[in-house]
Amino acid sequence: INVANNTFLNKNKTNAGYAVFAEVSEGMHVADKIALVKTETKGHYQNVPVTPVVISSVEIIEATE
Repeated sequence: INVANNTFLNKNKTNAGYAVFAEVSEGMHVADKIALVKTETKGHYQNVPVTPVVISSVEIIEATE
């Protein structure tokens, strides 16, 4: 499973960038399950989920220092 910091996905002069998880404070098992989804290549896009991954809700929490 490659869930490393993939800097090539960051916004730059030629790439609009992609949304990614900032930090998983709870529910890492969900992120791990998403990482295991079977993927394929579609056109010039690699690692496209065969079955769409749908995140039905998120919760934004304020950071505590």
